[in-house]
Amino acid sequence: MPHPIIDPVEIRGSGWHTYDYSMRLHGIYASQTRNVTHHIDQSRKYTFQFLADSIPDVRSIFLIHGKKYLAEKITATFSAETGMSSLLKLQAYRIND
Repeated sequence: MPHPIIDPVEIRGSGWHTYDYSMRLHGIYASQTRNVTHHIDQSRKYTFQFLADSIPDVRSIFLIHGKKYLAEKITATFSAETGMSSLLKLQAYRIND
């Protein structure tokens, strides 16, 4: 069955198999994993408003009009009568890749 390779050595029954890759972020073959570095333009802060039923992860990279943004914060409004408003406000910086 297909499965993720999370270690360069895999035990199969009474034998073993080695791979020249793995999904590890650190350790053996970590140099072959993808190193993600973003160039963030901190000279200009952008503000967006959008509708959502839940608050997205603030650590996510947001794709807006084909451009990537890294969130500084997401603001939601709450009230005692209606709960969370579906209108959210995102303050973010643009990622230049």
